[in-house]
Amino acid sequence: MKSTDNMFWLIIHGHFYQPPRENPWIEAIEHQPGAAPYHDWNERIADECYTANTVSRILGPSRRIVDIVNNYRKISFNIGPTLLGWLADHVPETYEAIREADRQSVLDYSGHGNAIAQAYNHIILPLANRRDKITQIRWGLRDFEYRFQRPAKSIWLPETAVNMDTISVLIDHGIHYIILSPSQAQRIRSMEHAGRWHDVSHGQFDISQPYRCFEQTDGAKKNRDRYIDIFFYHGDLSKAIAFDHLLRDAKTMANRIMENYSTDSVNRCLSICTDGESYGHHEPFGDMGLAYLTHVLAPQKNIRITNYGEFLSLHPPTMEVELKPGPNNEGTSWSCFHGVGRWYRDCGCHTGGKSGWNQQWRQPLRNALDKLRDRLIDIFEDKGSAFFHDPWDARNHYIDVILDRSDASVADFFARVGKGSLTSREQSEALQLLEMQRYAMYMYTSCGWFFSDLAGIETIQILTYAARACELGNPFSTSDIENELLENLKLAVSNEPSLGTGKDIYHRFVTPSRVTWPQIVTHYAIQTTLSATHKTDTRIHHIRIHREEFTKYRYENHSLILGRISLSSQILRNLDKYAFALYFIPNQRYSCLVREVHSEQDFESLKSRTISAFQEHPSDFMNIIDPTWGSIRYSIKDMLRDDREQLYQTILHERLEQIRQQYLQIFEQNKRLLLELHDLDVPAPPELRIPAEIILSGQFASNVESGFNEEDNISNALEILNFAEKLNMNLNKEIPERIFQRTIEQKIVQFYESMNIDVCHELLKIHELADNLKLNIRESRVQNVIFRILREKLPPYMEQIGSQTASPGLYDLVNSILLLAYNFNFDVSAEKSQLRNLEQKFSDNPDYWP
Repeated sequence: MKSTDNMFWLIIHGHFYQPPRENPWIEAIEHQPGAAPYHDWNERIADECYTANTVSRILGPSRRIVDIVNNYRKISFNIGPTLLGWLADHVPETYEAIREADRQSVLDYSGHGNAIAQAYNHIILPLANRRDKITQIRWGLRDFEYRFQRPAKSIWLPETAVNMDTISVLIDHGIHYIILSPSQAQRIRSMEHAGRWHDVSHGQFDISQPYRCFEQTDGAKKNRDRYIDIFFYHGDLSKAIAFDHLLRDAKTMANRIMENYSTDSVNRCLSICTDGESYGHHEPFGDMGLAYLTHVLAPQKNIRITNYGEFLSLHPPTMEVELKPGPNNEGTSWSCFHGVGRWYRDCGCHTGGKSGWNQQWRQPLRNALDKLRDRLIDIFEDKGSAFFHDPWDARNHYIDVILDRSDASVADFFARVGKGSLTSREQSEALQLLEMQRYAMYMYTSCGWFFSDLAGIETIQILTYAARACELGNPFSTSDIENELLENLKLAVSNEPSLGTGKDIYHRFVTPSRVTWPQIVTHYAIQTTLSATHKTDTRIHHIRIHREEFTKYRYENHSLILGRISLSSQILRNLDKYAFALYFIPNQRYSCLVREVHSEQDFESLKSRTISAFQEHPSDFMNIIDPTWGSIRYSIKDMLRDDREQLYQTILHERLEQIRQQYLQIFEQNKRLLLELHDLDVPAPPELRIPAEIILSGQFASNVESGFNEEDNISNALEILNFAEKLNMNLNKEIPERIFQRTIEQKIVQFYESMNIDVCHELLKIHELADNLKLNIRESRVQNVIFRILREKLPPYMEQIGSQTASPGLYDLVNSILLLAYNFNFDVSAEKSQLRNLEQKFSDNPDYWP
């Protein structure tokens, strides 16, 4: 379609990605305080962005909701495989909504879906060796096909980093097109006559069309049978959305887009490309700006929303492009002015930091990891050849196991790539080698070099992956791989003198995150003290635990739990047996002895001596216990972080209750004084204000919790709220808000399923109570269900009323639905208008009303 056509084409691409954040020993994300009030950053960004874009609000002139839409159906997007896997496990509704949006986009855009793949864990491909390039691309493509149930035609290159070797691998894997920055193009020419080249290295050229890039096989020689097509996004518009807050006003954004269509372009098409987190995380409510642009303003301005696949099918390339080679042919990217220097040297790109800081740590970090990678390659090829016909082919296919770790999937994997019939032990060792390779790639995740200092959390994360790779490789090595890594990390130095070298940072931040089998045993043992029931089989993340023996002994306030358990990793398929002796005084002190046991006789002998020691010297048990347990004593600090917090809440409960009683006494004795100080406009001192706030918060929560539907309790809560406000004190409403949140979300689902008017009335009452108690209730989930009611349930009811076959009860239900929707900020003016017309019609018919 040429520039003379009336249609304006627009492609918006969102690169949705977060680096993997899991602790590699437990394959789970631990609590990240910086993400508060959420558990971790994935959870926070999912709520602010990934989920928000599946249910984005469109507001009408009254600032009320007129529609809720799935933005993924209107934009081209990629979602990092590691992030998509996390969404599938932790936010399945969002995961399914994203997949459904892609299915619908295939229907919307001539058989071309919006989703594209991504190189697996976001490593800088031009800096990777060829084997890692291949595995990253194959894993990314297989993950995409598994999740979206169709082959990918495109793949997102992390940081859009590309060189000709990467292009060659992409062509090998059948990639149709990629997306790059205009700054990455070197020169262009017409393909029709192979005419004169035009230098576009300044980044200004016609980006309204795709370009064809042919593989260069030998110097400047090209293979005309092997090529990939390239779209270049609009740099200024993309930057304005990402960094200049253009999303804050969709109308301004639409006008800016219209201003950038050029009559000189071959096609009137613009491509915008940003981090997907711009739509709701980096720019709060940015998803709503995107929704309004694509669903409301685009049709008004004759803008045809499309995706790259559809546009490429309608407008195949007529122009050829050559890309900038970058320094030393290393390639280029969208976020480094120096090619790909940002990910291996002090090129000048950074994200801030203090005055005088540098990034000279990048080169030695890259060198240290390259040496580790090469060391692990030797191990993998040497040891892996005993298990696989081709170790590297096995690694490429290992993505099938990562996606499905069931027994059947693992068995199928070894049947395809394994050498002969491997024993369980051999399969476990083979899986250990493959996991070693997985983390050898994870340690190259790009964000480890992106920021300003060696001690940044992103760099610590990739060092954690390196540590896990070392641990998995060490049993196959004659030397300590980790020590070799640490020696090389000494050459990388933090900008903060107190943090020292990479080796110091590793010991300070990485080593404490390591989780050993004895720590898991300790975690399990201490957890059993928190529950009255003990299951024979349980799991701690990916670790399966089978209880073989569990006996509890007690003398006065001293307790001993003696147990034997077997542990197996769902990932490594290994099996180990451990005995433990947990000695504790409930809610005070915990000390655990752990030892691997190899036979029934070994355990029985240990058990007999341990019981005798406890019975004879219960108060001095830890000092006289049998030395065969070893010298290490494990405690609460060896538990996994999240459950450690839960245990301390239990331990501190009694002590905190004592403190609250003291605070209550202070509050009661000084209540009148607090009122006098307020009347005199004198601020209450912290010694009086803090106890008062704690006591009032507790009383407020108690009244709400114990009497949710009791008028007296709610009245008490309101009195406490008024008293606190009078004294300008802040109540902690976390527990009441959680109660109301949970209740109202349960009720709206109940109402959707039953359409019982009494449930609707309960919802209205709860919402009014929350408002009166000034509780901060997040309404989004409730609104999502109300929207479904308005779209699915209400129209048949309205039709039934209009046919004069409805009862007054149905009329009351419809009115209640509209009131509920109005209270949750929906625009129901059209429905109310329709109902008013029906009311007039009914009022004229005396036979209708009873």
